[in-house]
Amino acid sequence: MNHSSRNRVSGVGLAVALAIIALVAPTIALGATITVDSIPGDGWVNSPDNTGGGSAEIVESPSAGLGDDSVALTVAADSDFAGISRPILAPLSDLESGSWMTFVTGESGGDVQYEAASLRFAMYRLGGTDGFTTLVVDRGRNATVSAGNWETTDLADGTTVWQTTDDGGFCIMATPCLFSEFKTNYPDAVLLGLTVAMGTGVGAVTSYVDGIEFTADGASDTWDFELAAAPPPASTGGEVTVPPTDLASPGTQPPSIRAQEALVVLGVLLAVVIVATSWRPSRRRG
Repeated sequence: MNHSSRNRVSGVGLAVALAIIALVAPTIALGATITVDSIPGDGWVNSPDNTGGGSAEIVESPSAGLGDDSVALTVAADSDFAGISRPILAPLSDLESGSWMTFVTGESGGDVQYEAASLRFAMYRLGGTDGFTTLVVDRGRNATVSAGNWETTDLADGTTVWQTTDDGGFCIMATPCLFSEFKTNYPDAVLLGLTVAMGTGVGAVTSYVDGIEFTADGASDTWDFELAAAPPPASTGGEVTVPPTDLASPGTQPPSIRAQEALVVLGVLLAVVIVATSWRPSRRRG
């Protein structure tokens, strides 16, 4: 099997989707530990590249790690992709380091290294809107992957990375480079978003991820994925009061939800306008 299939990335679709997400997602406040209790939530969404047999949800972890819960990434077949994404709009030069925790079960029937979720940064490597690529950081290229344990992988200047779009053979899957070399080669690169995912090529399995962290411009954010505690039912006079669940009717929909929907619609319309006015046929190289 061609190992490149293990890391499918749809560049244009991901770039447009992340642009839409950025319009409605909370602003990242660097320098915090953030508890995320749902997907979508706190700026995290299901990756735009997820396939029909791929899913991501917060569940109880098979073994306690950063907390009791984590994100379960599930693929039903080796053609599936599963991950979570969030926007990050910043110069690549500001990205100093990062880390993430993975837990694999070894139940895919293949090499366990491919069960470990990878860290991926979508970007325009030439600045502006030129040279779209995704920088991939695989645990298997930097450390041993073992089943049944929470393992932390770090992104630092000496970490081995590779990019999904060929640029004259520089830092591609077959000939990776160091993170420091990548940043030096693309000083004007602009980050669009962060994805943590299992790529295609992995047999049916569920893998887990938690404790996603990155440091930019001297400040760090860490995301801890934990299920929300169920609130106790409200009680009046011994009778349980059940809150209304029908949010389909405009009259029953909270104003905050209606406002978020309006922002989403606005984001989609803006993205469509941008794509429609800037698209042009690509020129194939000989």
